[in-house]
Amino acid sequence: MDDAFHEHEFLKWIAQRNDGPSARLPVGPGDDAAIIVRGEGADLLLAMDVVCEGVHLEAGPDLPERLARKAVRSNLSDIAAMGGVAEAIVVGLELPVDATDALARRVMEAVREETRRFGVELAGGDSVMRPGGLSLGVAVTGRPHRDAVLRSGARPGDLVLVTGALGGSILGRHHDFIPRLEEATALVDLGPPSAMTDISDGFLRDLSNILEASGVGAVVDAAAVPISDAAAHLAARTDMSPLEHALHDGEDFELLFTMDSETAGRVLKEWKLMTPLTVTGKVVERGLWLQTGDERKEVAPGGYEHGRP
Repeated sequence: MDDAFHEHEFLKWIAQRNDGPSARLPVGPGDDAAIIVRGEGADLLLAMDVVCEGVHLEAGPDLPERLARKAVRSNLSDIAAMGGVAEAIVVGLELPVDATDALARRVMEAVREETRRFGVELAGGDSVMRPGGLSLGVAVTGRPHRDAVLRSGARPGDLVLVTGALGGSILGRHHDFIPRLEEATALVDLGPPSAMTDISDGFLRDLSNILEASGVGAVVDAAAVPISDAAAHLAARTDMSPLEHALHDGEDFELLFTMDSETAGRVLKEWKLMTPLTVTGKVVERGLWLQTGDERKEVAPGGYEHGRP
């Protein structure tokens, strides 16, 4: 029996043990953010991520700034994935036992730079000193731009689309990306998507989350997947192809979404933002398939998961 911790099984276990949807919490564990009904006014979106030295980022002279950027922006990306507008954050700062006051202030100055850049408020938080490296947890609140977009709305016949280009984020983009907040609200206005998430664990892994939540499958066209220059550069020094990096690397923080073909056609025609949109495949009844020329092969989601090599 495998007693090791595996993140995705653990998250499923949490969702299964949750009391389920309620009038106050119609969407809980299992999507990019929870939805909390506030009564009067817009519903509340709530998400959280933790970024740790030695796990998500390596040590270096600019670690405080990289840590703050990644922790804040990954949370904003979750709000974007729900078709939402970010409003405020609270932070939990974990400092090494030998940390200086200057280190703590550098982290929080960098957090404030992020809140100013993306128009959100720093509402509070906590700090602690402990053995180990630097860590920053961030929780973000927001509101749906219109109706929230869930992972569970994809239907057979829908097209699968992504923003931007994929793969090779470890070369630097994983802590210096721009959360697709503007793109998300534009998609909601023009669409909306039938389902949406952001790519944190890998294109195929995060697509499989949509497919599982929606009870459907998908065929991905290998020739249509937008491959970043970084994926090509990384492939030159690994045993993976640029396509494999694009499908599996993760931390692209691009939006991955589905739309019926008529809506997708209209969105592609009317799209005004600089970030490109690419049709990468189609939703089908079951399975996760990669189409390469005339060959269609069922594939595993792969991607990144805490607790797996």
